Amino acid sequence: MKRASLVFVYAFFLTGCSENIPVVSPPNCDPALIETSAKHPKNSRYKAVLQKYINMGIPGLSALIYSPSEGVWVGAAGYSQLESKTAMHPCNVFMSASVAKLYHAVAVLKLQEAGRLNINDKIDKYIPSSLCDQVPNGHEVTIKSLLNHTSGIPNPTSQLKFLIDYIQNFKKHYSSHEYISFIFNKKPFGTVGQTYHYSDANYILVALILDQVYGSHAQAISDLIIRPLGLRNTYYKQEANFDHPAGLVNSYADFYGDKTLQNMSEEEQIFNKSNEGHDGMKFSVHDNYLFLKALFIDQTLLTTASLQLLQTEEKVAGLTGRRPLLGCFVNNTSSYTQIYHPGGTIGSANYSGYLPEQKAIIIICSNFGAAVSSDFSKAFLGPDQGAKKGTPYLVDDLIKTFMEP
Repeated sequence: MKRASLVFVYAFFLTGCSENIPVVSPPNCDPALIETSAKHPKNSRYKAVLQKYINMGIPGLSALIYSPSEGVWVGAAGYSQLESKTAMHPCNVFMSASVAKLYHAVAVLKLQEAGRLNINDKIDKYIPSSLCDQVPNGHEVTIKSLLNHTSGIPNPTSQLKFLIDYIQNFKKHYSSHEYISFIFNKKPFGTVGQTYHYSDANYILVALILDQVYGSHAQAISDLIIRPLGLRNTYYKQEANFDHPAGLVNSYADFYGDKTLQNMSEEEQIFNKSNEGHDGMKFSVHDNYLFLKALFIDQTLLTTASLQLLQTEEKVAGLTGRRPLLGCFVNNTSSYTQIYHPGGTIGSANYSGYLPEQKAIIIICSNFGAAVSSDFSKAFLGPDQGAKKGTPYLVDDLIKTFMEP
């Protein structure tokens, strides 16, 4: 194993101490957002929640909360770049991690509305038999089972062979076909439509299907979502400055579990650029809010029938807690129901959620690696990252603060 990839120049211990921090506002940022948020009735409470987790050692956070009665609140805490001590800004741009999956599910449903595919089609209608022959359940899988992770296809990024290969060289670029090759001829996790198993392969295959149907899955995301919604701080392959958009945060990881952060910005950029379908987008919290609002609240992205289909729960025997929808999940706590997608890579952590009963949107993004098991990842995503039941975590704290009178 190459150790060079595990030795990093920068290692910082964060203390959350107060000091004068230079603030750099990214382009395409509406100053009115900041001004109205400062006057929001819960501004101080929301900021206190973010600062609580910054004090624990998370490098930086940006969050947005929307409700029909209180409007939009957006705020930030910590650093976007530790090296220069640049403060996090509410309009900073983050790596999407797996939140990108919901965008692809929406693109698929829009193409179904246009009559260009049907989610009940088997994938071998669009993907060459030579590939389907080697994918577990390859000739039985439907597009729908890809979208809700009931295909039974193993997760390539969880395979030991992939993990060893990736750890040896964090700067390696993987093509979609290389990702899929890690699960060639593996045993499926179960019968299609009857077993839930989260797998990045599902959305890699979705991207390949969109390539076949639309010519380019990236163009489909741009044409069907980014441009119609006027998303100025969302980038997916086709957009100018995708490689390094203005306001992009640095990325950090706590590899040793001791709250020492290593700069993984270059590695995260390469990983983000490699990923298609399952990851690979960049956005600000406000742009992600505009997407969720158009989808769930304004209901202008999909027809009523398509949106209902997206939110229809796939009944899987024995599955409790987080249950799969199309491109996202539903979970019921004692206090609220959430439709959401979390995300985590070696340099990013995200939560993108809609509370249907309150018609509220909660978005939180950070620049540390939630895919690396650490106190940070558990403090951010809680049970979705293996935290013990009852342990306080950021997403729940912020939602509960929203729910307070």
